[in-house]
Amino acid sequence: MKSIRCLLLSILLMASPPLWAMSPVLLPDGSFDFAITQYVAVYEDKTARLGVERMLTREQQLRFTPSHSQTLKFGVSDSVFWLRLSITNPYNNARQAVISLSNSRLEQVRLFDITEDSLRQVLAHQQPGKLRGGFQQAYPFRIELKPKTTHSYLIRLSSDSVFNSGIRLSSLDHFLSNEQAQFWTLGLVLGWILATMAYFAHLAWRQRLPLAGWGMTYCLAMAGYLIAWSSLGAVLQPLPNWLREQLALTCLPLAAIAFNLAIHSLSWAKSRIRSGLLTMSGIQFAIAIIALFSDGFSDLLVTVAVTVNYLVLAVWLLFSHCQQPMAQRPLQWAASLAGIGLLISLLSDLNLLQLDVFTDWATLLLPMVMVVGLVLASMQISRPRQRDVIMSAAAPWLTPDLLNQVSHELRSPINGVMGMSELLADSPLSASQRECLDTIKIAGQDLSHVTQQLSDLARIYNQQLELERKAFAVSELMEQTLVFCQQQSQQKQIELLLDISSELPARYIGDQQRLIAILYALVNHTLGYAEFGELTLRAQPFQQDGQHGLHIQLSLNGNLSKHDEFRNVLRQLQPQRGSDQGLSGRHWDLLVCRHLLLKMQAQMTVECINHQGASVDVYLPLTAEQQLQQEQAQPPELSLEGRRILVVDDNATLRTVLEKHLRRWNAQVWVSHSGPEALAQLRSQVSRGEAIDTVITDQDMPAMTGIQLALRIEKDGEINPKPKLMMLTGMVTASVKREALDTGIRHVVAKPVTADKLRHSLQELEH
Repeated sequence: MKSIRCLLLSILLMASPPLWAMSPVLLPDGSFDFAITQYVAVYEDKTARLGVERMLTREQQLRFTPSHSQTLKFGVSDSVFWLRLSITNPYNNARQAVISLSNSRLEQVRLFDITEDSLRQVLAHQQPGKLRGGFQQAYPFRIELKPKTTHSYLIRLSSDSVFNSGIRLSSLDHFLSNEQAQFWTLGLVLGWILATMAYFAHLAWRQRLPLAGWGMTYCLAMAGYLIAWSSLGAVLQPLPNWLREQLALTCLPLAAIAFNLAIHSLSWAKSRIRSGLLTMSGIQFAIAIIALFSDGFSDLLVTVAVTVNYLVLAVWLLFSHCQQPMAQRPLQWAASLAGIGLLISLLSDLNLLQLDVFTDWATLLLPMVMVVGLVLASMQISRPRQRDVIMSAAAPWLTPDLLNQVSHELRSPINGVMGMSELLADSPLSASQRECLDTIKIAGQDLSHVTQQLSDLARIYNQQLELERKAFAVSELMEQTLVFCQQQSQQKQIELLLDISSELPARYIGDQQRLIAILYALVNHTLGYAEFGELTLRAQPFQQDGQHGLHIQLSLNGNLSKHDEFRNVLRQLQPQRGSDQGLSGRHWDLLVCRHLLLKMQAQMTVECINHQGASVDVYLPLTAEQQLQQEQAQPPELSLEGRRILVVDDNATLRTVLEKHLRRWNAQVWVSHSGPEALAQLRSQVSRGEAIDTVITDQDMPAMTGIQLALRIEKDGEINPKPKLMMLTGMVTASVKREALDTGIRHVVAKPVTADKLRHSLQELEH
């Protein structure tokens, strides 16, 4: 029987073609980047003694098993694994490619080119001058593929931790692009952690806050772990693999100890809780020592210990309560998310869950979650101390001169950011890059606004607040206020509307920047409580009881959450009825606004606040500029006499505002609430011999968008001559503007639309 089995095996070997690889990967043309794990065959060497010469025998080659999976997961094993794959280059020119493995915790990785009869020299990982990989391309190998040939490779893997890895094949340009993206991501996370560590260091030094000291220790430990875990440490300073592993094994438990002691620094009434936290920290320290001197699976041991530590903390904090509950809550959420995230990653590594995408990014995301929890907790603790410092009248160093100097120091980097963003805006940028640049500009304006409010807050407590008296344009004031809040309104799908009375003087004398601060705070807090709808800012003159000036009304039509809380906040803001005590905590910016309103002798009334909306009126006693100066400052009034204009918008308030401005300029105006109705009106006017000259349409309409309406007008043979088209939109991006111009729309105007902006747009449309 033995001879028969040998004979059958010999026949099978002779009949079989060379089995250097199964399901060879066909090299695509151009750039490429895709997973090839499913094309790999696997063999487990449990003895860990077989060499490459033995693996090349036909007997061993027949023992390879196809993987047919997206990720190789072997669990915890002492074995050595051999991978076999083949790549075909069907082209007439030689090609280069990169084979990369994703697990940075593999101990030894060797690649052999077995295409020729004689073995080539092993392609070792991270030799001098070779490629270095990021955390998702940890072990890269650059290969050369001859024309019209199939190359076969063997990969030898061993590890003292959990075996799992994905294999990718990519062109050199894609490999470098992936590396740049990964290093950018890692650099941003590290930079944010180090910046937070500096914040904790400042807080610990200024306020002697123990939690801030442990937060700084946590950030330092996690920064060291990320550098050791990724290949960034090898790029910055070449270190032996064993030293990087030891650093990672030390930093992860140290971070857990720092987090435990940060919780320990809270005010706990029961001593057993403090003793329990110290015991957990001691266990983590013991695990770190054991992992340093153990040979096998130390990484797995540390991961399990840290995961259990955070899960126990989460349960403990759920049923225990300290004397600082506002600081305890973010730490509890951070421990819960970190414990669950580490548990998911551990189960995925052990092939018990299929969440590989989350596992790849958990090492970067979870430290950020923990740092955010520590920051929020430290802010809750330090806020009462900061309030005591600000409210203390006996602080001789809190002078306007000092705070003006601090404000100046803060404005310098902010102005640098704003200036560089303006220079960058003049350079060629893609649509997504320009959107990011707009976000940076808005954030810089917000920082400048906060800096001014801090300076005003100090002047208020030192009773040295003085207002400027300069002429300013009301329309510019209102428009600038809404521009500041436009990004937040778009995120909440709240449309901003501006309604300026035609009887309002163009210019008043007052403090424009302080008025912007008041309006910005009102609009910003209203948007914070609103969920959807429309927010209208109206300006008109007022005259009563011998006073005259500017009347500003803020009206919200839509859903308002926590309306009772919002009503209380506005009542505390009122100069005549409110108080500083109700605003000195979380609404410190409104505290500044209240004192500004008092200084301006303004009056504020809250008309109605309920689930359906809110209405707030502010009366500012201001003096209008002299009529002669107004006439010199105002541009010549636009005349649209004889022009036939159709306004298309689903928002009734905006239709009314636009109609009012256009009729003031002697235009004949028609209004429509939808695209289909507008098409019918255009055909009707053509049949009467009174064709519409101009169409002002909104972009975002439910039945038919503004761009779709422009396309229908262009294709409709009954509408002739074609009207000039102008579109209003709340998202002026390069892509939207380009698409609008391609469909025949001659001008795109950003919301909110003021009278001056509408006038200039119509003038440009006529030329």
